[in-house]
Amino acid sequence: MPYESLRLPLPTKDELALVNQHPLTLNDFLIIREQLHDKKNEDALWIGISALALHGATSNQLDKMSAYTIARYALKDISLAEAEISLKQYYRSQQNMPSPDEVKKELDGINQKAQVMRNPVPLSSY
Repeated sequence: MPYESLRLPLPTKDELALVNQHPLTLNDFLIIREQLHDKKNEDALWIGISALALHGATSNQLDKMSAYTIARYALKDISLAEAEISLKQYYRSQQNMPSPDEVKKELDGINQKAQVMRNPVPLSSY
């Protein structure tokens, strides 16, 4: 195995977290935060972690953009109309789409099961 492929299971200085070994980079975090209505660091981090965890929990069958859209809906940052296509992609058999609170509860459960390694640098530094 080449040296370059070895990786410690910790975030690098350019990553805010590793979620199931997939990085949430500083650049990803800044893009997410910029797109939020209330540009809160904690919300941007939760959305990034949740999107990566959901993407992984669906065995990558749900694309990252749909997972990101669902996470934004869970925090009430976007409307049902904006999230409906992604929600239907994830909740295939349901007639009625769940509320943001129901989705957030589900994503919190997925996040708890995911292996999340956060960078120890405080969010206020960004």
